[in-house]
Amino acid sequence: MMKKKTGIILVAVLAVFTVSAKRPNVVVVLLDDVSRDDVSVYPSRLAETPQMERIAQEGVTFETCWSSAMCFPSRALLMTGKYPYQTKIYHNHFRPYPNEPHYFPHERHVTLPFLFKQAGYKTYVSGKWHMPGNIPNKHTTEVGFDEYCVHVHNYEQIPKDQEFDGFVEKEPDLWPGRVSVFWHPGLMFNGQMIDTTIDDYGPDIFNDYAIKFVDQHQDSDQPFFLYYPLYLAHTQPDYMTGAPEQFVPVPERDENGKWTGKRTPPGQKYEIEYADYLIGRLYDHLEQNGMLENTIFLVTGDNSSVTTGRKCEPVADGCLVPFFITGPGIEENVRSRALIEFTDIYSTLADAVGIDVPDSYKIDGKSFWPVLSGAKEKTRDHILVHFGYDKLVRDEA
Repeated sequence: MMKKKTGIILVAVLAVFTVSAKRPNVVVVLLDDVSRDDVSVYPSRLAETPQMERIAQEGVTFETCWSSAMCFPSRALLMTGKYPYQTKIYHNHFRPYPNEPHYFPHERHVTLPFLFKQAGYKTYVSGKWHMPGNIPNKHTTEVGFDEYCVHVHNYEQIPKDQEFDGFVEKEPDLWPGRVSVFWHPGLMFNGQMIDTTIDDYGPDIFNDYAIKFVDQHQDSDQPFFLYYPLYLAHTQPDYMTGAPEQFVPVPERDENGKWTGKRTPPGQKYEIEYADYLIGRLYDHLEQNGMLENTIFLVTGDNSSVTTGRKCEPVADGCLVPFFITGPGIEENVRSRALIEFTDIYSTLADAVGIDVPDSYKIDGKSFWPVLSGAKEKTRDHILVHFGYDKLVRDEA
């Protein structure tokens, strides 16, 4: 049960798992700045993503999923199941008007990891949190994550008693104080800075820590909720060469997945294809350990790309992201024309594992579990996005 705070509605999480059968594990993979048609699950304009193709064929792929057109509001939709009129997170500046109050999502909402944690799940985030109440700080467990491996976005967030000798953006660059997330990254695991070198690549470390978390639960009776938000395919300065904001080169790997010691050229295509490699590595690990058959595995993106899509623009192509999902009880090799949106993920995952969302917690999303299980062809007649001062609506036409 969440503690009551002044001016905050008391919310009771009613569903605590007590029966003997283990609920499915849940893995939520979130690509960063990847348009729907950037991956070859769809008619790709850019990258070849065979691992994502393989995963999509084992479940349901949606032709139309809307996030928001920008990072923060998309993650708020995912984490709360609510539109911005309830969360006040309309865009990356959090508030549309100067007099709107600022608060952290968990102070007024039952976040998705908190819902799962209260239902008996072990919860973990590995990657990019990037919402109000940025991890790492005291809000980590309040948001609902038992453990975390995350990027320390700004140098000032590094604890005074800990050291980091990697890349930090300086004046007069775009964001002075920004810490590298790619090469020689500034990452933290459960409050402690991870020791990295110039040969360490941040997305590899996030992937390794996600796999370690999975390994810890191979023989456990406790199900887990793993949130794996990638930084790929976002831009950042290439601090190793001094190049300005760009798609940073990724490790070049041979046919066996071994790093050759070289870096690829810079490019969005390379970042997306490397994300495909990492997603496939996590998926394969679940399969090899016999855990995949009891794991829901969801892959989507926070918004479209700034180059191949229309990120940060209040248009349909700014919100159109890939979405495919596999797991127990989910149809296989299905391509659905049902309309879905990011607010729907909250209630759908709850339905998929049998968690009751409290009646007192008023979400805007609609569960599309009936579509995944083959019971219905659709659960929505339209989808909606609030972005900044704009609203977008799409129906089936």
